[in-house]
Amino acid sequence: MKKILLLLVGVPFMAQSQCWDQISSLNNSVLIQKSDGSLWGYGTNNDGSLGSAIGQINAPVVISADADWASFSSSPKTSLAIKSDGSLWAWGINANTFGNGSSSTTPVTSPQIVTQITDVASVSTDGSASFAVKQDGSLWAWGSDQYEKLGLGSGDQTTSSAVQIGTDTDWVSVKTCVYFVLALKSDGTLWGWGRNSAAQLGQGYASPGVEPDEVYVAEPVEIGDGAWAQFCGYERMALAIKTDGTLWSWGYSGHGALGLGQMAQTVLVPTQIGSDNDWSSVSTAGQVSAAIKTNGALYTWGIGMAGALGNGSLTWTNVPGQVGTATNWTSVGNSYVCTFASNSQGQLYDFGYSGNWGYQNYYTPLVFTSADCSLGIGENPRNFSVWPNPVDRTVSIAFDGNVEKFRLIDASGRVVIQGSPVQNQIDLAQLSGGLYFLEIESDGKSYRTKLLKK
Repeated sequence: MKKILLLLVGVPFMAQSQCWDQISSLNNSVLIQKSDGSLWGYGTNNDGSLGSAIGQINAPVVISADADWASFSSSPKTSLAIKSDGSLWAWGINANTFGNGSSSTTPVTSPQIVTQITDVASVSTDGSASFAVKQDGSLWAWGSDQYEKLGLGSGDQTTSSAVQIGTDTDWVSVKTCVYFVLALKSDGTLWGWGRNSAAQLGQGYASPGVEPDEVYVAEPVEIGDGAWAQFCGYERMALAIKTDGTLWSWGYSGHGALGLGQMAQTVLVPTQIGSDNDWSSVSTAGQVSAAIKTNGALYTWGIGMAGALGNGSLTWTNVPGQVGTATNWTSVGNSYVCTFASNSQGQLYDFGYSGNWGYQNYYTPLVFTSADCSLGIGENPRNFSVWPNPVDRTVSIAFDGNVEKFRLIDASGRVVIQGSPVQNQIDLAQLSGGLYFLEIESDGKSYRTKLLKK
């Protein structure tokens, strides 16, 4: 008999004294990183996007033990990752999505370097198209141009090689949302392109025609009034956090995932969720959304099916609600009717129906024993963040306390800059591009987080 997952009882994967750091999830595939830099995955692996052997992977397995992975993006077909030297790596099915000028139906089950594009700072793939921001701030795309989401102009621009989008060199990060794409510039402006059937581009209108007559936006257009810090989206909706800590949403959801107080609604322009101004990260899979506050509290909203909200109820909710009382959550992701979240105790939780992509094919509450997780390189403590990241010139520090001094450490462990921040800001204009670790000291304790210099 199937059991229903309720309360804060999920699937905890013990980190064995290493913290889980980043999470990337799309549909049935989950990539995660430990604080030692190693890359892991679990879920449906029919096309090798999780590395290892083809087939279902029921608990996290190591994809690469290398310690220099900087960021990554998962999808059911293709996975992409960046190393600290800016090199791009790909595995899974190459449906023009590797960016190496070719395609193949043969699964690649371990990361292989893509030599055709270098100096990469940010990457995103959905298995049909891929996007990257280079360290010089230029934006690139390759793969399928369905919905004109490559951003290269009208007409089919499908390509297996990376092509630059426009000529601007002030892009910071990019995220493909399956039907459309979002990207952030260094001035805090957010841009989007692709399908706009449900106002997911935040332009004040929707174009819900029937293909091929549906109107697409073939080049980047600005969304909202700027000052954005973090963003996400899925198919027909988007969520974003501004630099003042407020949370916003737009587009369409029939499951309350917009968080604006209605189950089914179309929102034409970015609209604030509540009045709180202490949000730090956000995630959505279209049916379920989740966010973490600066105090480490986790909130979820949307479809309650299978306990995906982790709040002890199967009821759907249309506004953010706190998950338990813990304030040690560090990262969060969503996939279909599931929420993934890691905490500072070294545990990774899987709330909801994980039958399609991991652990078990039925709902099983588990009792677990916590394991302490000490701070390690790459861990991002709940009260310590930096923005923008990647950074071009000046980085700002957000921290719940007094930052007495800082050290910037390169990937080899060498201290390259140290001192005391001025108004919690550090000028990095003269620093070479690459992956660094920013370490701060406060009240006799040290905290570290990753920082990517463009």
